[in-house]
Amino acid sequence: MHHDKYIMQKKVDLVYKKLLEINKNPKIYIGQKSIVLLKAYMTGYIYREEGCNYKLLREEFNDYIKEYYKIPEDVDWARILLAYTSGEEMAFDMFYYHIEEFVKQSLDKCF
Repeated sequence: MHHDKYIMQKKVDLVYKKLLEINKNPKIYIGQKSIVLLKAYMTGYIYREEGCNYKLLREEFNDYIKEYYKIPEDVDWARILLAYTSGEEMAFDMFYYHIEEFVKQSLDKCF
């Protein structure tokens, strides 16, 4: 069981580290602060990395966002953030607020 927690931590670390790099300088990675471009980039990144858990960002984070905004339908997290903000840049910034909270909650569940 402890080994599973360690593996989960490493997968979260890999994705979270890349997200922090993008947030620090989005122009280098995706050209501008854009939730749509961020999602596209991260989908490709996670798919390419064998050690990453795509389910973490696609399903678990999506469920977290749907619960936070009380969305019963199966709607993508990027679309939800766009709907609750005033554009791509604000949705991008809101994503980073939510991903930090999500990672904290995910790690609390593991330990």
